[in-house]
Amino acid sequence: EADGFEPHQAAMVLGDLGRTAIGWGESRLAARCIRSRAVILDEYVADRTAALEVLDQADEVLPNNFDLMRERAKIAWRARDYQDAFDQLTALADRLAEADPIDIAFVLREAAASAGELQRWSESVTLFERARQVVLNSTRGTETAFSVGLAVDTVAARFESGDRIGAVRTMVPVLESLRLINPAADLK
Repeated sequence: EADGFEPHQAAMVLGDLGRTAIGWGESRLAARCIRSRAVILDEYVADRTAALEVLDQADEVLPNNFDLMRERAKIAWRARDYQDAFDQLTALADRLAEADPIDIAFVLREAAASAGELQRWSESVTLFERARQVVLNSTRGTETAFSVGLAVDTVAARFESGDRIGAVRTMVPVLESLRLINPAADLK
């Protein structure tokens, strides 16, 4: 409750905003409000059950909504239920045309990290590489801190998979990429 933030009140307001947006026919806005409500319930109120109930109720009005499905996967991730998170995130991989490139990259990154937690290193490598390619495509090939970070994640996953030579080979261009990024530009 720092700085006057009251999570229960914020969750109620976001619920009201979500219902209003549904009434307006603005499903994307509604989903974002509901997703934010679930985040507050899960992260600030520490009530995973309530957060999942909010998403369950929203599924009745906004079935198969990408944002709500992604939030459900993130709740599983935060609960360290990596198998559930991996299953949900990889299911979203078939629906990436519904999201903007940064959301896509984060979905793939979260799926890759979940695969790593499950010791499924080859899948982790593939997903980290896909995430990096999405970021590079969105920046017309310009390296960013995010794309380089994903490359480093790929190196780590390769190393963990036992592909030490591949990890070193992947690391060389990563080190060269470091001089190409502009950290100040990434903060905008």
